[in-house]
Amino acid sequence: MNSLIQFHQNHGAELEEIEGITIPIRYVNRFQKERQTLIRGAGILDHSSMMLIQVKGTDALQFLQGMVTNDLNALKIGGFQPNLICSNRGKIEHRMEIIRSSDNTLILCCNPGEGLDIGRKLDQYHIREELEMSVLNSKMIRVDLVGPLSGEKLENLGWSQGTHGWMLDDLEVITVEAPIFEFPRYINLVPVEGAVGFMDWLMDEADLDSVGHEAFSDLLTYLGYPQ
Repeated sequence: MNSLIQFHQNHGAELEEIEGITIPIRYVNRFQKERQTLIRGAGILDHSSMMLIQVKGTDALQFLQGMVTNDLNALKIGGFQPNLICSNRGKIEHRMEIIRSSDNTLILCCNPGEGLDIGRKLDQYHIREELEMSVLNSKMIRVDLVGPLSGEKLENLGWSQGTHGWMLDDLEVITVEAPIFEFPRYINLVPVEGAVGFMDWLMDEADLDSVGHEAFSDLLTYLGYPQ
């Protein structure tokens, strides 16, 4: 991840370590610019601190269906769904976002600090189901593009609306439309070795810039999204 840290430092980021991963919290003296980028343009948000847990196999969907609150049977391939894991008494234990990358493959994007606990809970309830679970963070990281111009910027790189798996030169990228209410956001799962290149390509676009997690949190508050 050293090249990723260097990328953020080169763009003036103030960094913080979460679960052993260093991410940009803010960019020096431009918080208001970050907010405007998110509201009017497109902001690159490094979500590499999210643990990505892949659940793959013929029983993967039905196994997770019994673990989370929303109906995974309604989740289409290439789709995204916010979800909760609750206790037997209905108390929220974990929030996550689930991507269905193929018929029998789902990827859980876990909030920072919750990935290990979610993995243990899945292991606890996995008995005889035909599935395999793995952590993907050594292979790919999550980079979000947030803001009204996000889709346009991805299309300029070669992504097409309605597709989720695509190639950027020799990089295999998974892109999923994941609006916050109706506010545009695109989740991109990018190979670790190509993450900096992916962000560099995006940075060549006008009305686009890196944003920190403080500005994104401020946007969520503005939109009334629970955190």
